[in-house]
Amino acid sequence: MCLVIAASIRSCALLLEAVEEKIWKVPPHYTHPSDLLFFAWLLPLVLLLSVPTESEKDRFFYWASAFQIALLLVLFSYFAFGGFRFLRPQTALDSGNKAFIAFLAAKFVVAIVAGLRWWSKPRSASVRQFFAVAFIATSVYAVTSLTYNVIALSYPHASLHWAWLLSLAELTLISLAVHLPPVRHNNSRSSTQDLLVSVLDHGAPVALPIAAGVMSVLIAPAYFFVSLASTSISLGVFAIQTIRVQVRYRESQSSMAALHTQLQDLALTDPLTGIGNRRGYDIHLVQAWEWAAQSSRSFALLVIDIDHFKILNDLFGHHEGDLCLRAVSHVLVSVSRNKRDYISRYGGEEFAFILHDVDADKAEKVATRICRAIEALQFRNKTPIGDIVTVSIGIAASCDANSPTELFQLADAALYQAKSTGRNRVSKSRIPLTTIPLPEAGQGVSSSYQVH
Repeated sequence: MCLVIAASIRSCALLLEAVEEKIWKVPPHYTHPSDLLFFAWLLPLVLLLSVPTESEKDRFFYWASAFQIALLLVLFSYFAFGGFRFLRPQTALDSGNKAFIAFLAAKFVVAIVAGLRWWSKPRSASVRQFFAVAFIATSVYAVTSLTYNVIALSYPHASLHWAWLLSLAELTLISLAVHLPPVRHNNSRSSTQDLLVSVLDHGAPVALPIAAGVMSVLIAPAYFFVSLASTSISLGVFAIQTIRVQVRYRESQSSMAALHTQLQDLALTDPLTGIGNRRGYDIHLVQAWEWAAQSSRSFALLVIDIDHFKILNDLFGHHEGDLCLRAVSHVLVSVSRNKRDYISRYGGEEFAFILHDVDADKAEKVATRICRAIEALQFRNKTPIGDIVTVSIGIAASCDANSPTELFQLADAALYQAKSTGRNRVSKSRIPLTTIPLPEAGQGVSSSYQVH
C-alpha cells in the first residue's frame, strides 16, 4: 500500500508537470508545484523507513512520524521555493540550485537507508521484502535523476531527448509494487546485522527531528519565525515521543516484575493443593535456619505422612486420592498460626510444616491438633488401623540439629518411628526417640482437643 501511494504521488507529479508545461505554459524560471510533488512521493517510503522494524509497534509513533514528515515537507517548501507561493517568479532564495541539491540529497539518503534496512535482514520476510523494493526503486530514481539533471545542466537543448530517464523510477516502482518477489524465510543474521537493526530502530525516531532542525537552520535567515515555530513543534513532538517511551518502559518493567513474581509463585506452589512444593520447602527451610541462627531462637519441622495412602488410591481411585491431599492441606493451613509458618507438599502423600519460634514440646501440641483435625474429617479409607484417613507425624527442633539437612533427617527418622510403632501418632526426635500414642482411628475425638 505504501509503495502504491508513493507511485501514485509520483504519477500525479508527472501529470502536473505536463499540465504546467503544455496547458498553463508556466515559464521555466517560475516555481512549479510539481517540483514539490516530486519530493513528496518519497515521504511514504520515509515513513516506513523511520519506524522500528523489530521493536514493539505503537500507532502513536506512526502518527508522530507522519507529523514530523509533514513538517519536513513544509520546511522543504520554504527552503526550495520560499513557501507555497507557486506559479510565480523564483524568489531571492535561488530556489533552482537549492531545490536541485535538496532533491539529490534526499533521494540518495532514502536509497541508502532503505539499503541498510534491507541488508540488516529484518526478521519479518514481508518487511525485508518492502525494504528491498524501496531500495531498488529509490536507487533507480536517484541515479536516473542525477543523470538527467547533469545532462540538463550541461546540455540544456538535449535534455528533452533524455526525459525518458525520469520515467524509469516510476516504472520500476509500479512493477515491483504489483509483482512483488516471493516471500522467503529469513536467514541467520550476523552480529553486525543485529547491531545495525538495533541502531536503525533506535535512531530512526531521532533522525526526523534532526532533519527538521537542519532544515530550520537553513531557512532561518529568511524565515526566522517559520524556523522557530517548526523547531519548537518538532522538538515538542519528539519530547512527547520520548515521554511515551519512558512511560511504556516503566509499564513494561512493572508488568515484567509482576509476571516474574507470578511465575515465581507458580514455581514454588504445588498445583494440586495450592500450598508450597518441594522447591519452596527447600528455600523456606534455609531461610528459617538463617533466621534461627541470627535471632538465637528455634523453630520446628514437622514431616507428615498420610497413613496407607496407596490403599486409598487402589480402593477408591486417584480422584479420591487428590481430594484427600487437598483436604489434608486445608487442615494444615487452618492449623497454621501465622503467615511465617510454611506448609508444603514435600512429595506424594508427604507434607512438611515449618513452625517458627517454637520448641519440640510446642510443636508436639500443634502436631497433635493436626492428627485430631484430620481424624475429624472422617475421610474414608480401609486400612489395618481403621476406616478413616489418618496421618503420622515426625517432629524435630532446630536446636537439636547442626544443619537444615540434619534437621530433616531427624524429623524423617521420627516419622519412621511413628509409622513403625502403629501409625496415627506423633513422634519427637530425641535421644532416645519418644512416641506419643493416640487413640485408634474411628474411636472419636477427645474432648480435650478442639479443631480450628
